[in-house]
Amino acid sequence: MDEAIDESEGHLLDRFEAVVRSVPDAVALDHLGEHLAYRELDVRANRLAHQLTEHGVGPEDVVAVCLGRGPDAITALLAVLKAGAAYLPLDPALPPQRLAHMIQDAGTRLVLTASTHTPALPTGDLPVLHHDKHTPDRHPATPPDVPRDRDALAYVVYTSGTTGVPKGIAATWHTLHHVIRFAVDEEGPAADEPLVCPQFASLGFDVSLLEIFTTLLRGGRLLLIPEVLRHDPDGLLDLLADRRATRMYLPPAMLDQLAVARADRPVDLALTRLCLSGEALSLHPGIRELLSALPGVVLENQYGPSETHHATSALLTGDPGTWPT
Repeated sequence: MDEAIDESEGHLLDRFEAVVRSVPDAVALDHLGEHLAYRELDVRANRLAHQLTEHGVGPEDVVAVCLGRGPDAITALLAVLKAGAAYLPLDPALPPQRLAHMIQDAGTRLVLTASTHTPALPTGDLPVLHHDKHTPDRHPATPPDVPRDRDALAYVVYTSGTTGVPKGIAATWHTLHHVIRFAVDEEGPAADEPLVCPQFASLGFDVSLLEIFTTLLRGGRLLLIPEVLRHDPDGLLDLLADRRATRMYLPPAMLDQLAVARADRPVDLALTRLCLSGEALSLHPGIRELLSALPGVVLENQYGPSETHHATSALLTGDPGTWPT
């Protein structure tokens, strides 16, 4: 399944739920070899969304999510959005003072986390909801009846703070819709191979939303990368080959590391599209050698959307040996 997103199709959550109805038993999430189907992902998100509404969460509220990487984080993202609230991702590895600033500055209504992260979270007097992968069955499997307004706040992410205090960037559903539509239109029609996309980016960067939504809205498989493999190019290379990943968003520095790893130990990769962002891209000989081993690969050099609330890109197709440096 691979359909373009159109303005007439309405809210992105409606689109996701349409995919669930269309391919309920298809694999949505692949995490360490364990698979979660679209139907089960949707049910878990709906039940957690009802828990959030029971705690008073509603439209325009900000819910901080601190769960690390894995299926629970994707479930929580969908649940927050289904509850009508805005999603604020928190990395549990960040210093407590930075987490405290983000929680306070964003006007957080509730923190959704796991008990393992609670001791290090500076939540103050905010309510905290602990979540594991088994949301109680007493909650409805259908989504809460809350408005879905594309002008409403969808998420808040923070800059790195390298030039001072980290700044929150708030985006509406309308903004997210256009960014996702841009990405899908750039990718074009479905390929012969099923879409498999790693979720590699930090959840604190909105590139992660591109990975998640451009995959789930097309009925693809989201390959969740464990934190340890985000810093292990050899292990990551093996996983990409084993799971036959077809599209990947990553920074140029990681592409460089993958090129070095593959030069030492060639593996067969199925990648047909690479989306690079976050740093300046240099197509040195090592990277060109990797790209030349990927028949028909398309490389997209992107900028945004955090920095500008929109994205721009340069598309490279054809023989990688002819691409500019």
